[in-house]
Amino acid sequence: MNRNIVLLTLLSIFFVGCGAVIQGNPGIWGAAIPGFPTQLLGFSGPSDALITHDSSRWDFHGIGAPSNVMLINGKYWLCYAGYPTGEMSSQSIGCASGPQLTALQPYSGNPVFTSSQPWWAGACIEGPMFWWDGALTDPSTRVYMQFNGYYASCDGPGSGSIGQVMTTVADFPNGWSPMSADPLIQRPPAMQWLYEPDIVRDPVSGTFYDFSNGGDADGNNVIAYFTASSIKGPWTYQGIALTTSQQWERGGELQNPQVWQDAHGLWIMIFGADARGPLIGLAVSSDLVHWTQLSDNPVSVSTTRNTYLPRIVSDSGGIYWMLSGPNNKAGTGIYLDRSIGR
Repeated sequence: MNRNIVLLTLLSIFFVGCGAVIQGNPGIWGAAIPGFPTQLLGFSGPSDALITHDSSRWDFHGIGAPSNVMLINGKYWLCYAGYPTGEMSSQSIGCASGPQLTALQPYSGNPVFTSSQPWWAGACIEGPMFWWDGALTDPSTRVYMQFNGYYASCDGPGSGSIGQVMTTVADFPNGWSPMSADPLIQRPPAMQWLYEPDIVRDPVSGTFYDFSNGGDADGNNVIAYFTASSIKGPWTYQGIALTTSQQWERGGELQNPQVWQDAHGLWIMIFGADARGPLIGLAVSSDLVHWTQLSDNPVSVSTTRNTYLPRIVSDSGGIYWMLSGPNNKAGTGIYLDRSIGR
């Protein structure tokens, strides 16, 4: 099962982001793609955070961006890193849940996972994302959590690997397996850094793909990709899936990719680019290798704050909501916006 398909109504999950509308970019317009949900190109929401950090607990200094959303036992769940003392201090992951997306509350047992600090993650961990191998109504379904691990300084050149732990639906959000002595995916020599993983599985070939933020030899932020025959690896570096190619993103970082397959078999990638503040773009592919950016980029969000690192989910009424994190590490809240279309 593609871990990015959480369907509250068994519709595909889509991801969008923010930024002023800039038309006329090269690529393909979303409206020209059969079945493409163009209403996801616009969002609006309040300035108040849905989830805030607890200034007296494990996330005293702030919280990171949200994971993707899962619906387990009638509750929506997402997770995030907590920063106890500063932006580079995260060693734990916590979660929030609720019967409605508008009513998510931090889990009383937070944090649900704390790093054992192996060599590759001695500095910090952050950026949780989930993939699962069966129905979330089945207690035996395995839930895999991927996250960034840093051995030196968080986000520093030369640092960054991808780790993974596992639990079951029956035990979620607890019961995680121990961290391994070595990372799931280690930074290849071609990349100066590596973080922000997102794993999908091609249902035809059975091949797993990881898309992560990487730094090329010239220090440019790119989207690198890896493949494996099993989610447990071994993973092989394949190259660069996406680089800056449009005016609105040049001079900034491509980061935080998420990939999913829509109902028509098209692969869609969401990514961030902070050339002129937090902006979000979309790209499409038929084979997970060759990607074309949408001419609609960047996606528009009407709000009184910056929207960053989004996760999108549809509710039982078919309404799309965007959960997003702070526009820097260790921000104070996670926000919720509603689709208004474009």
